[in-house]
Amino acid sequence: MTIAVAQIIPVLFLIALGALLGKRGLFSFEVVEGLKQIVASIALPALLFIAFSRVYVQGRLGMLALNVFAPVQVWEGLVCW
Repeated sequence: MTIAVAQIIPVLFLIALGALLGKRGLFSFEVVEGLKQIVASIALPALLFIAFSRVYVQGRLGMLALNVFAPVQVWEGLVCW
């Protein structure tokens, strides 16, 4: 089994398990909303931090990221004011 398949199987299993439990009515609306909030505010930022902390950035790519990031921050600052 390749590494990609070995990493995708648990994700697909969790999706299928969630769909099955959702169809059976195990989760109420309030539970689903709470889980969405946990994923959006804790799990996803943590996952992104871990993923980006493992990336090796060469000098040219770092400058590219800075050239994309800085104008977005300036634009956001102008729009939010």
